[in-house]
Amino acid sequence: MLAHISREGRARSVLSARGAEPCYIWRTPEGESRSCNKGRIKVFGTESEKIRPEKLKRIGRRMLVTIGVSAACAYVLGIVTLAGRFQANTSVNDVEVSHMTAEEAEEVYRSTYEDWKLKVRTIEGNEEIIDGDDIDFSLSMSPTFKQMVNRQMFILWPLTPYKNTKIRSNGSAVFDKKKLLSAIDGLNCVSGDDIRSPENAHIERSEEGYYVLEEADDGNTLNMERTRAAIIKAIEDGKTEIDLDEAGCYEKATLYANDATLQKQFAPIDDFQQTVIKINMKGGADETISKKTYGSWLDFNPKTGKIDVDPEKVHDYVVKLYNAYSTLGHKRQFRANAGDIVEVGGSAYDNFGYELNLAGTEAAIMDAVKSGTSKEIECSWEQLGLERNELGSDFGNTYIEISLDEQRMWYYIDGETVVDTSIVSGLATQRRSTPCGCFQVLDQLRNHTMEGSYGSAYANYVIAIMDNGICIHDSSWRGEYGGDIWLYDGSHGCINTPYYAVQKLYNNVWTGVPVIIYDRAHTVPEVESYYG
Repeated sequence: MLAHISREGRARSVLSARGAEPCYIWRTPEGESRSCNKGRIKVFGTESEKIRPEKLKRIGRRMLVTIGVSAACAYVLGIVTLAGRFQANTSVNDVEVSHMTAEEAEEVYRSTYEDWKLKVRTIEGNEEIIDGDDIDFSLSMSPTFKQMVNRQMFILWPLTPYKNTKIRSNGSAVFDKKKLLSAIDGLNCVSGDDIRSPENAHIERSEEGYYVLEEADDGNTLNMERTRAAIIKAIEDGKTEIDLDEAGCYEKATLYANDATLQKQFAPIDDFQQTVIKINMKGGADETISKKTYGSWLDFNPKTGKIDVDPEKVHDYVVKLYNAYSTLGHKRQFRANAGDIVEVGGSAYDNFGYELNLAGTEAAIMDAVKSGTSKEIECSWEQLGLERNELGSDFGNTYIEISLDEQRMWYYIDGETVVDTSIVSGLATQRRSTPCGCFQVLDQLRNHTMEGSYGSAYANYVIAIMDNGICIHDSSWRGEYGGDIWLYDGSHGCINTPYYAVQKLYNNVWTGVPVIIYDRAHTVPEVESYYG
């Protein structure tokens, strides 16, 4: 290495191989070294040159000249090559014409519009077509493609890869304006049957009857002046489609639901309609009414904020409650001792069941709705039944059950059988039969003499169940019960009962206990003989 050369003795001068230029030779551990005036050092087996600054400058100048000449040549070549052609990233009315001659671009452009159609997109997303043949569509380029090419700044061609040039040729489309206007008028979005005018936001009743703040509906009505102008411009610009909504062709509402004044008007009724009223219908049933029920009863004046309640509609609602929850005189289902379901009630003699008081209930509901406060209220009742069940019965678990077709009677207290006995009911004729229906214990009498068309009869225990005098009582004149005795030797309507059974019944029953009487045949059978 040169860094390790050390002189040994005096250097001797020799002539360099290039002429009179002196060189100096040293003896080194690696061998003989030679140095000349130009700074070139030669070591046996290696060669290295040290370049002077002057030479570096000369090399740099040569390189700059070479690069400049090359760039100039490339620039000139680009101008020559692109002369008469569209530059890169150039389009005419959205048709790509990059690097094409005027003739090539015109051919491509005209082929693009040869079967020209304008696609018209509506606010609903539907598409309709204006066909070029219907409006005598053709192309008349102004400026021409040759003029477009010549107007380009070819000297700036190196910049074209970095920008998009979109040329618009105004007036390039030629068409019959009268035919175009006729085609526009014929569009379904202009003359169809489903055109809706804009409607401002407003307060109205919903389908359920309560008040709502209805949002504005912009509809789909076109402003014809804007629509015609937008379509004409789209055609002149060489477009093949137009979105009427984006082009601002539709009429719009002028008042929306977020309007502060409208919000202020709606606030009172909106607050009022949050009211929920629970109505206790007794017997384990209840009704809950909200704005979906009482909304149609309300009469709201948005200007004054006053809310009135229609009494006739309240009455109609209470009548529905009466029919749904009143059971007195109504037929209902009952699970008999045998396990089957029989229909009971509905007779003119019925005296057990719920009966709603219409006037009192109307007043209670009217006051509750007008208060605008959520609450639970009680109905007004003429008469109450007991616990309701899924069958619509209201007898609870304590009642007397009498089956005429089986000629048997049972008495249950809290579901447990206390009395189970045969009976003899009224003679099976329309005149003396025992009425079917839903009754209740009206009175209890001891050692009572009964009188009627039959004369008089004494009984130790009498349990009155109907207003017409029909009772459950003992009958000492009978020696047997049950079977078909009622068909030929029945009572005058009362329930004749063995002494021991009626005594137990009397001692365990109380006023108001339901009495259910049914006949599965639902008719009074005919008999061959009659013993009065």
